[in-house]
Amino acid sequence: MLKALLLNSRSLHMKHFLKRLLFIMLGFPALLFAQIPASKLQITSIEVEGNKKTKTQVILRELNFAVGDSLAIDEKTSNFELNRLNLMNTNLFRSVTISMSDSSTQQAKILIKVVEPLYIWTGWFVELADRNFNVWWKEENFNLRRINVALTPLWRNITGRRDYLKGIVQLGYTQKGELEYALPEFDKKHQFGLQANIYFTRAREVAYATEKNKLKFHFDEDRFQLRKLRLFGGFSYRPRLQSTHRFRVQYDRTNIDGFVSDSLNPNFLGNGIAKQTFVTLEYHYVFDRRDIRPYPEKGTFASLTLKKEGLSSQSDLNTLYATATYAKYIRYKKWSLENILKVRKELLGQSVPYYNTRGLGYQEDYIRGYEYYVIDGVDFGYLKTTLRYKLFERKLNFRKYVPIERFKNRLPLLPMRSYFTIHSDLGYVRNLNAAPTNNLLNKTLWGNGVGFVTVFNYDDVIEIDLSHNQLGQWATFLHFKTPLR
Repeated sequence: MLKALLLNSRSLHMKHFLKRLLFIMLGFPALLFAQIPASKLQITSIEVEGNKKTKTQVILRELNFAVGDSLAIDEKTSNFELNRLNLMNTNLFRSVTISMSDSSTQQAKILIKVVEPLYIWTGWFVELADRNFNVWWKEENFNLRRINVALTPLWRNITGRRDYLKGIVQLGYTQKGELEYALPEFDKKHQFGLQANIYFTRAREVAYATEKNKLKFHFDEDRFQLRKLRLFGGFSYRPRLQSTHRFRVQYDRTNIDGFVSDSLNPNFLGNGIAKQTFVTLEYHYVFDRRDIRPYPEKGTFASLTLKKEGLSSQSDLNTLYATATYAKYIRYKKWSLENILKVRKELLGQSVPYYNTRGLGYQEDYIRGYEYYVIDGVDFGYLKTTLRYKLFERKLNFRKYVPIERFKNRLPLLPMRSYFTIHSDLGYVRNLNAAPTNNLLNKTLWGNGVGFVTVFNYDDVIEIDLSHNQLGQWATFLHFKTPLR
C-alpha cells in the first residue's frame, strides 16, 4: 500500500515537472524574441502632399509598396530612394521626398511630399537642319541659314493622369508641324494607355545619296524637294512597374521632286518613283529598371521591337525589322560603368530604297569618333562602353541673383551632376549593295576617347567628347543626349 502511494506521488511530481518544462520550452522563445525589435513594419497608411494636379492613385501606382505591405527596417532608406526615383522618372515633379510620418514597433505611416512644376509651357526651340551639332559646326561652318526655329507649346498632366498634349510649329531651313496627345493610363488599374500623332515636314534641301561616307545634298530655292506626312495611333499595356508593351499602327507618305527621282537617284524611294506610301504595324516591349532614366548609374534596360513596313501588295515598301537593345549600369561609390548593346536585323532580305536604309550616324545610333560620317544599311549592331567617375553633385542656388524678394523662394534649386568619362565603342553595318566609296561598311568600326558629361535639372544631359577613330582622326564632339526608351 505504501509502495503504491509512493509511486502515485512520483507520477504526479513527474507530470507537474513535464508541464513546467513544456511551458518553459514554449514560453522562453516568445520572451526572448519579445526583447528583439521587429525587423519589419506594416504600412498602415500612405499620405501624399503637394499634388495639386496629379491624382493620388497615379503616384501610388509608381510605388513598389502599398498599404498592408511589410517594410524591412534595414532596407527602408534604400527602398524610399528607389521609389523617389520612380516618381521622378515620371517627369511629373520638380522634387519628391518620402519619409515615415509616424511609426511604432510594428506599424508605419508613410508620407510622400511632391513639388509640381508648371505643366503648361510654351517656348522657342532651336533645331539644326543637319544630323548633329558637330556636322553643322565643322562642315557647314556655323551656317545660320541651316538653323530652324520652332514654337513648342506643351501641356503636361492635363487630367492629372500623366497625359500630355504637345505641338511643334517650325520655320526656317526645314519646315514642320506636329501635334501629339498621349494618355499613359486611363483605366482603374492604371495599366492601359493611348497615343496619337500627326506630323508633316517639307524641305528645299534633300540628302539624295551617300558618297565617301558623307551625305550629298541637293538644294532648290524655288521648289520643295521633300514632303513627308506621318499619322499614327497606338495603345500601351503596363502590367508591372518595369514592363511596358506598346502597339502602333502608322501611315507614311513621302513625296520628292521629280528631278531627284529621275536624275539624282532613281533608287531614292525605289524604282524611280517620286511618291512612297505604306502602313506600318509595330510592337515594342520595354523592361526598364534604371535608377535615373535620363543618365543612369545603376540598373538594367532592355527592349525588343518588331516592325513590319508595308501590309499589302500595294505598298511601296516591304520590310520586317527586329531590333533588340540591352543596357547594363553598374555603380561602385563614385564610379559607374555603362554598357549599351543594340542590334537591328531586316528579316525579309529584299532590296530597300536608299531613303529607308538609315544605319549608323543618325540620332542616337552612332559610334563615338564617327559623328562626321554616315554608314547606311538595314542591318547594324554596336556596343558602347563608358566608364564614368562622378566629379560632383550639388544644387545650384540662383536666388541671391534675383532682385525681387518675393520671387526668390519661387525660384527652384537647380540640381547638377558632372562626370569624367572614358569610352570605347564598337560597331558594324552590313550593306551588300553600297557604293565602293563608302568604305566604312561591312567592317568593324572602333572609336574611343575621353569626355565630360553634365546633367542639369535631372534630365538635361550635355556631353563633350574628345574621340579617336580607326582612321587615325581625333576630334571634339558635342552631344545633347536623350535617354533610351
